[in-house]
Amino acid sequence: MIDYEVDYELIRETFITFGERMEALGFPKMLEDIEGSGKVGRCVRDPRDVVRIKVLVKYLKGLGQDLIKEERELLAKGQMDPAIAQAKKALEDCYQTLKLCVIDTDSPKQASERRSQQATIGKQVQPTMRAPTPMLPAPQRVQPALSPAQVIPGRSLPPRR
Repeated sequence: MIDYEVDYELIRETFITFGERMEALGFPKMLEDIEGSGKVGRCVRDPRDVVRIKVLVKYLKGLGQDLIKEERELLAKGQMDPAIAQAKKALEDCYQTLKLCVIDTDSPKQASERRSQQATIGKQVQPTMRAPTPMLPAPQRVQPALSPAQVIPGRSLPPRR
């Protein structure tokens, strides 16, 4: 049996980013498929076995075939849509990242190479589902509050213990 190591969070973030890019390019309901309760959505949320990874690969291949078909139809009409080329690029990026997210642990050399590539790719994928962390200002020195001795001359407080 082949054992696999899967980076769940990177797969999820990659597919969410992919869905957002595709919707921005004019392909509706991509995020709904990816985040939904259907088969693809369940596989994105929990890609725990080979079968679920294969479902994601099949989904991406189906999208690729649809894009090629649509591109051919437009070319037959003498039209060109730059969004299709960008969508194909987004699809390729998603697929390549998905390949990096699945590590065959039976091959130690491949596993170490993939882990280093995974770390690099993980830094490039922007986490979209997390709440943005606000930028906090640098700590500044706070002026101490005035003591009663400073306000009322001749009166002082007992020392702190």
